[in-house]
Amino acid sequence: MQEADDLHNSRALRAYVNSLVDERILDGLSELDATTVSGLLGLDFLSGPRRIAGRISSVLNGDRPVSPYDDPFAVAAVLAEALNIYLAGCAGPEFTEARR
Repeated sequence: MQEADDLHNSRALRAYVNSLVDERILDGLSELDATTVSGLLGLDFLSGPRRIAGRISSVLNGDRPVSPYDDPFAVAAVLAEALNIYLAGCAGPEFTEARR
């Protein structure tokens, strides 16, 4: 994701999606949960990490249930992984390698 300079363009979105695929974050989810997470991340990416974090909170609080058939904890866990990937891409190697 570091290859994308501007976080609000198609190049950044492609880099983010490639990072999610590389990390295989959807592995282990049901098909319904994977579809929900994919849709939410597609919608929330351009709004930034604050929106993804807000979505996690909403899912866990049951404020806006994603679907009665989704596992809210599985969806929230994968959204949290996706948020970590987003933030790591913004921060660069210092963050991911815990260097100063």
